Amino acid sequence: MRITKLNDYQSWLFEVGNTRIALDPWLTDVLRFPAGAWMFERRRHEPSAYTPDSLPPLDALIISAHFGDHLHNETLEALDKSTPVYTTKQAAPRLERLGFRAVNILGHGMSIELGEDARLYGVSPGFPYTSNALGFVLEECASEARLYFEAHTTDEAVLDALPQPITVMMTPVESVKLLGITFSMDAARALRSAKKLVPKFFLPTGVEPSRATGLFGNILIRCRGSIEDFDALLAESDLDTKLVNPCSGEGLTL
Repeated sequence: MRITKLNDYQSWLFEVGNTRIALDPWLTDVLRFPAGAWMFERRRHEPSAYTPDSLPPLDALIISAHFGDHLHNETLEALDKSTPVYTTKQAAPRLERLGFRAVNILGHGMSIELGEDARLYGVSPGFPYTSNALGFVLEECASEARLYFEAHTTDEAVLDALPQPITVMMTPVESVKLLGITFSMDAARALRSAKKLVPKFFLPTGVEPSRATGLFGNILIRCRGSIEDFDALLAESDLDTKLVNPCSGEGLTL
């Protein structure tokens, strides 16, 4: 399995055998919510690994939520609409309106085969995303390497039931709160989940949320913590997990 970071935020490419899967691709220089920059805008600080036009042919897409920083219209409009997509019930109609012809809802607890190389398991996120976002385990059949991904907050109660062992864990480690509600978990909570899964590697995602501007970028929300905070907690723990924080275009081969 090869894991490549596609941008400086939360887009990834997974190569599992001969199967190539993109997660939440945002490959343009600026990300805005449909309402405009006054609502939310994030500008790239590192060049993306690919443009929407140069991204290699995909065997599958995973869209983990219907929010604009996961389901990025401008990037998705440029991709092959015959590519199978695995997503939530909230995101499915939007993807169909964009022209995708093979949109599949992956419910929590469901598993599907991605060709002969990979298996995908739906995993319930934590509150407040339990019913409107998608966590997952991606398994390479030949090696049994497994990646657990959660874009926002883990549901610690379901972690013990995941396929084992987990080779790579990928979650946020920087807290985002709105009106006191946690929308992205902090380093301490990420470490608690890591202690349940004991992965060999940890890749942070959704990094530096404080870079965003606009009403929902840096006015209403409150961002706290850093990857360095998580690294310090990890070093103090009894885990042998290795933290890997790649730049855009870099990654990890298992």
